[in-house]
Amino acid sequence: MKNKIKIIASGGGTISHTIPLVEVLKQLDKNVFEILYIISNEGPEFEIIKNEFSYKKIYVGKIYRNIDLRNIINIFKNLVGIVQAKIIFLSFKPDLVICKGGYVTIPIIFWSIIFNKKLIIHESDSVLGFANKFASKYAKKILTAFDKKYYPKELAKKIEVCGIPLRKEFVSASIDRARHTQKSVLVIGGSQGAKTLNQFVVNNLSKFIDNNIRVIHVWGESNNKEARIFYDGLSEKYKKLYDYYLFIDKNISSIINSTDLVVTRCGATIMAELSKLNKAAVFVPYPYASQDHQECNAKIILDTDSGIIIKDDQLDSKASNIIDLLNDEKGLKKYQNNINKLMPENSTEKFVQVIEEITNAKK
Repeated sequence: MKNKIKIIASGGGTISHTIPLVEVLKQLDKNVFEILYIISNEGPEFEIIKNEFSYKKIYVGKIYRNIDLRNIINIFKNLVGIVQAKIIFLSFKPDLVICKGGYVTIPIIFWSIIFNKKLIIHESDSVLGFANKFASKYAKKILTAFDKKYYPKELAKKIEVCGIPLRKEFVSASIDRARHTQKSVLVIGGSQGAKTLNQFVVNNLSKFIDNNIRVIHVWGESNNKEARIFYDGLSEKYKKLYDYYLFIDKNISSIINSTDLVVTRCGATIMAELSKLNKAAVFVPYPYASQDHQECNAKIILDTDSGIIIKDDQLDSKASNIIDLLNDEKGLKKYQNNINKLMPENSTEKFVQVIEEITNAKK
């Protein structure tokens, strides 16, 4: 019997680094490939990985650019993680390494270079993250979410545009325009929420409800106390038009589909999800994002006229503009049509095809 092709995969630190890679790996033939996923010792990716693949944990820590006492501990963690990763490489002996970004991938990339292993990286944003920038010189293939023109020219021959693999609920979702007579807006900042977006809802909820607009608000998992206090203080009239969640784990596509407009950060994954669902959006780039990647993503939104961009410190004053957009059917239609063209189709299938080609899995 032919030996299985061994893959070490890694991507973590945030859920958005994990889900796309997991969706790809689940499509690989288990009779052909053996997968080992490497995760950070304290990362959120464990809950996603634990029931899907064999995995190993390594110690890693973020290195802060300013003077920070946590750097002393994290440097030690990273040294331990490098040793752990070497042991994993020597015992597992991978044929291919796939990295999705996040600081957990740095020891993996390091040993893939030292041991001369085939390496594929995937970049969701329009600017390479620190780990992927480090890997790009040595990677056999660089898969990207956006067109080659947004990345360094010297990498063009390695780049293949595949988009961002999405969860199955988005892949199978049909585009369902909100057909109710009452307008609605979804304000969502991700699993951890976003302080600016939350404050925007707190300060402007009355304006939306006075215009008979339903507000669906995702606070973020860490904001349970604030969310409850705010909701409990609302009148019954407001409660009827205000739905809140701490985090939406399942059926997020249905919730997005049910709304007329989304107000969100400018992360690549939410951009891909909205593209798949043809959903008009207002994007508020996080001004302190690593490598300034959300501002770079916002430039693509502007280049393609795929949505509205509002600066973080200006959002609170733009409620009236957002309400005007909700009542502008022509404007909503334009953004729906344009955002649909933002991402390539069949991202997961393209990613799988690259893996099979590089490993000669079909021969």
